[in-house]
Amino acid sequence: MELRGTFYRMPNKIISFLKFINIINIRSIVNLLIYIVFSISNGVFESLSLLLLTRYFTGIDIINFDQLYISNFFSDINSDEFIIIGLLIFALISRLSVVYLDGWFNIKFRTSIQGQLIKAQLSSSWLNIRSQKIGTLVSTITYEALLAAKFLSSWISIFFNLIVILSIGVICLITDYKSSLLLWLTALPLLILVKYFYKKQSHLSVIATDSRSNFSSMVTECYAGFQQIKIEDDISKYINKVDNLRSIIDSTENKINIYQSVISSFSLISITFTFLIIFLFTIFMDGLSFQKTSILAIGVLSLKLSGYFSSLVASYGNINRLVGSFLVIFNQFNSHIPSNKKLLNTKISTISVNISDFGFFGNDTKKNYKFSVTVGCPLVITGPSGIGKTTLANLISGLIDDNNSNICYIDDKNSTYNSKNYKLKIGYVSQDIYLFSGSFKENLDPEDKFSNHEISNILTLVDALTFVNQSGGLYASVLESGKNLSGGQKRRLGIARALLSNSNIYIFDEITAGLDSDNTEVIYNLINKLSVQNIVIIITHDQNLNLKNSVTINMQ
Repeated sequence: MELRGTFYRMPNKIISFLKFINIINIRSIVNLLIYIVFSISNGVFESLSLLLLTRYFTGIDIINFDQLYISNFFSDINSDEFIIIGLLIFALISRLSVVYLDGWFNIKFRTSIQGQLIKAQLSSSWLNIRSQKIGTLVSTITYEALLAAKFLSSWISIFFNLIVILSIGVICLITDYKSSLLLWLTALPLLILVKYFYKKQSHLSVIATDSRSNFSSMVTECYAGFQQIKIEDDISKYINKVDNLRSIIDSTENKINIYQSVISSFSLISITFTFLIIFLFTIFMDGLSFQKTSILAIGVLSLKLSGYFSSLVASYGNINRLVGSFLVIFNQFNSHIPSNKKLLNTKISTISVNISDFGFFGNDTKKNYKFSVTVGCPLVITGPSGIGKTTLANLISGLIDDNNSNICYIDDKNSTYNSKNYKLKIGYVSQDIYLFSGSFKENLDPEDKFSNHEISNILTLVDALTFVNQSGGLYASVLESGKNLSGGQKRRLGIARALLSNSNIYIFDEITAGLDSDNTEVIYNLINKLSVQNIVIIITHDQNLNLKNSVTINMQ
């Protein structure tokens, strides 16, 4: 991931990102304005209260308040105690407000990022998600989204610290600009050193982000392939892969922490370094003199200033440390192309297919296909594995698009709709039915559109009602991925779910693979009934299908 020029383009990236997560609105703008006001008041009230406290406890008149043009505000108050208490209360209110708004922005960033990201991923094209690792996607929407929110919050923190630093800095300059400039210039060499640390931290941040994604992907694959790992009965190679990735993460994040520890200690380092420079000035430059009271006043304010400057440095460090996570999320949003296809609600009677130079996913052989699929005549696609049967079915249904394809949907009124502009509601049943953790009813009718009686009728149609009732009924629990059900049971539930979707087209992809003859006969009888009034596509290796009026395309 290239970082060169990243921070020069960062404002534009952040603005685009904020638009993606839909956070630029009236409430956010109002809260930001309130944040600015309280940030300024926090810096001013803290500075004045510190100066008054120093004068109160030392008895030294370290500052002339007439210089700050605020004496009129306190003309009716004769007690320093009341003034100090008032300033401290105002400073506390300002600080509490800023901290609350910091939290509000962080929560808003996190929830908006995760909400919009899952929306973008789920609305993304099938090919886009198919080409990505599930573990990486999960890591992105959980851990990396949290870090990206912290990245954005760090910019807010920088904004706050800058405002406070400027407020205190103005008071310092009004008090004694010579002493102020001397103290500040002594910290300049440290800034050069910190800049170098930031550069190293940014590079390590990208490495850490990539390593975390690879780690999540590897762990996800281990759980997904758990059965194969148990069959091999040798976990050492998988443990070694995980350990190697974990070692890279540990090493990289430890290096980041080393740089971060130095950056976070900037306040103490700068105070020590500044005092040393002043001490050397007093020894070797006798002709250069400063009023001790001015030095005391500026020193007190600079101590507070250094605290905010250290916080500023830490926030900027977070930005460098977390930029990798931000760019991962940004690229996810940036690569997302939303579908503009309109959903067809009309009944489709025919699909006209004209595909040239067909050959997906590494197939060198290019072929042309021209045919129609009609209601009452199920289309059977056969051929060897890897030839592109599923890809062809997905093209026909509109799940994927290709520039060389011209696929049109024709309704009962002979109106034609191109698949590049319109999409069908699809009932897709594969050999690997995925069932979500929840109840049978939640899996079959997630939008709660049907009554229990209607669902039971569909389950009866697919010969699934008996085992559902034996499992405890529609509200009985289904484990993640349907682990508590057999392959035949899951496929029948998959068909039932597809039927309840009231789709325009039904695709059955190798749904009889591995089933016994009884289960296979039940499914083919159901397809025969379904194809009477619907467009049906069957993908299979089975050459002896018992389907009425079927049309076969043998891909060779």
